[in-house]
Amino acid sequence: MKKFIIFVIKWSVLLLYLILILGFVKQKRLSVPLTKLNIEIHGNNKFIDTTDVKKMLTSYSICFDSIQLYSINFDELENLIERIETVEHAEVFGNDYGVLNIVINQRKPIMRVITPDGDGFYVDKNGEKMPLSDKYTAHVTVLNGYITDEFVNSLSSDTITSTMTYQDYDYTLHDVYEMIVYMQKHELWSAQIQQLFINETKDIEIVPVVGNHIIILGSVSNFEDKLWKLEALYDKGIGNVDWNAYKTINLKYSNQVICEKF
Repeated sequence: MKKFIIFVIKWSVLLLYLILILGFVKQKRLSVPLTKLNIEIHGNNKFIDTTDVKKMLTSYSICFDSIQLYSINFDELENLIERIETVEHAEVFGNDYGVLNIVINQRKPIMRVITPDGDGFYVDKNGEKMPLSDKYTAHVTVLNGYITDEFVNSLSSDTITSTMTYQDYDYTLHDVYEMIVYMQKHELWSAQIQQLFINETKDIEIVPVVGNHIIILGSVSNFEDKLWKLEALYDKGIGNVDWNAYKTINLKYSNQVICEKF
């Protein structure tokens, strides 16, 4: 019994010691002054910079002068930064040297849609709408032409909107997005295709980087096969002549490619 009492006392003293030490460490950690603000912005685009982030923090009355690092609510700060429409993800964390780290990943646009009123928006890599920026223009594939509000709304997975758009266009904006994703992963098309145009008959026309010809894709359906035929033509046909000799290359009909010269 005596040994048991001694055992309990030893462990009680050890537990009390650990509680005191942890409390001291926590108190010391809470008193660490903010010594430095480190902002990292990842991504090839320049939609935001460190000045924008600091202005945003100031607009929310977040002041970093003469405060303790761990008095800052990191989760709340992350949520505030992620409200910026060009930000995909933000991570906020500190260290015991007083450094507050803000790491930001920008959204990545892959397509710019220009609406008939001259305005528009980006579509990011996740297929979500993204606003244009006054300070930076991303160099991505452009889509313009006969674009209705209904077609713009077909970027979403809404069944009713998609059905109505298919009846009018035979494809949706989401279908175009998926084609752009495919093109960006292809060595030739990622370099050769800079613009898509929807003409009056709702056919998609491709404006290439090299050559004066226009590529008539037609619908998005079977676009992989159509682009494969075009690649074969480039390799075996036009590759041996002047690309500027052709006015149009029509891919919309199955099992054939129709080339029209100037």
